[in-house]
Amino acid sequence: MIWTIFALGALHLANADTTPASTSKLVIDTKNVSFTTSSKFTSFTLDSMMVRMNWRLPINFTDPAFINLAKQFAPAVLRIGGTSEDNLTYSMQSVQKNSVGIPAGTLTAGLWDELHEFVNKVGWEVVFGLNALAGWDDTPDHQWDPANALSLIRYTRKRNYNVVGWELGNELNLNNKNGQRVTAEMSAIRFQQLSAAVVDLYGAAGGGTKNSPYIIGPDTTHSATQSYMVPFLQALDKPVLDVLTWHHYYVAGKRGQVHPSSFSNGSFLDSYVQAAKEVSQVAAKIRSTSHAKTSMLLWMGETSGAGGATHGSDNVIGKFVGVFWCADKMGAAAATGHSVVLRQQFTELAKARAGGGVDVTPEFWVTLLWKRFMGTQVLEVGGRADDDIRVYAHRDSGSGLVGVMVLNLHSTERTVQLDLGLGNSALIAHEEFHLTAYPNPADMSSTEVALNGKHLSLGADGSVPPLMGNSSSSDSIVLQPKSVVVLTFRTSALESAANIQV
Repeated sequence: MIWTIFALGALHLANADTTPASTSKLVIDTKNVSFTTSSKFTSFTLDSMMVRMNWRLPINFTDPAFINLAKQFAPAVLRIGGTSEDNLTYSMQSVQKNSVGIPAGTLTAGLWDELHEFVNKVGWEVVFGLNALAGWDDTPDHQWDPANALSLIRYTRKRNYNVVGWELGNELNLNNKNGQRVTAEMSAIRFQQLSAAVVDLYGAAGGGTKNSPYIIGPDTTHSATQSYMVPFLQALDKPVLDVLTWHHYYVAGKRGQVHPSSFSNGSFLDSYVQAAKEVSQVAAKIRSTSHAKTSMLLWMGETSGAGGATHGSDNVIGKFVGVFWCADKMGAAAATGHSVVLRQQFTELAKARAGGGVDVTPEFWVTLLWKRFMGTQVLEVGGRADDDIRVYAHRDSGSGLVGVMVLNLHSTERTVQLDLGLGNSALIAHEEFHLTAYPNPADMSSTEVALNGKHLSLGADGSVPPLMGNSSSSDSIVLQPKSVVVLTFRTSALESAANIQV
């Protein structure tokens, strides 16, 4: 497998939508793979705060509709973490599933069991973020008493639960974690202790299985790549880290302000692309040193469009405009060498209803299209395109299906001319899946979507309707304004490189 970092080309054209689009050429090499993601690339998180809520709405682990919906994304990883993980303790002697007599920040055996009953039914795996603040002292070597954490790990091991990775601490680069300042060097010491404890209990670590879990971290914010992530990695005396993780939101924090129109602007979305490239370069460099395993993976450890506490986030979360950042971030993450993207959080895609049933957001549908049609093998897209036409191409290693996802961020129609390298007279049969807002395609605040003009909705039991494409052999693809389209081709029809002209 060729492990190269994909370079996203962009041509800054006249962006007035009344101006005819310039033409440029993009080449999709369908034979050479630049990177291969995990089959669990589309994965999710649940915030540790849900423990305090005793797994109540907007999730419902026992509702058949919620279970049926979650199965659509198997295999996947579910990360339990977030800010509240560093306030959480574990009581594996208690089987209670409610807060009666239990401190709000306690994970009981009963709650842990309920989570695993769910993930076993839906075919997911679990990554858990341990409390990095409990058990620390202020001695010069910063000893950590892992007794409480080990009680959870031992219980998990005894029950043979499918926990494939352990993290330690969430965004420890922030200046104040419950009054404690956690330096990168201090965190590195704890990770080495955690790794030793996991190896002692399991007999192995690093396989990414329930019998040999990953050590995952450091879960820094995207602004701390150089100031915290790099010093953390350099402080590791031994190469204990199996997965390097970081977090990204375009806008986060109570001081931030969300402007919905930004999320369909190519220049705004490029802020993530640049951050992802930087972390990818850090990962590549550290793999060549004695501080990290050469096999160390890179995951998008927690990510969304806007932080939930950010002013105006409700104008983006759950709205159609969110499909653009969601699709673009998946494409850019894969192109920059990320094996897994953990979406914060699953309830921003699917919410259980009181009394049963589930509601989904537009981002659910675009994520499902990715899961269905964008394979694990990343194909390089050469050439340049308008910033507001975004193109990603993947291939499925088993079926040979090539999926091309195109985002039209313009408020006017665009046409894509296809030349698949087989001569001007050769038209390649393909399927087209056009995702637009519903009922008004121009309404970016809509909570509903249409696929090829037909409203998408779930069955009462959480079942997904057939996702039917429009068959075509035309070399011309019309992109609706503010839309996402997936094109699928069979590699048996592709004798050479596929060219897309925009």
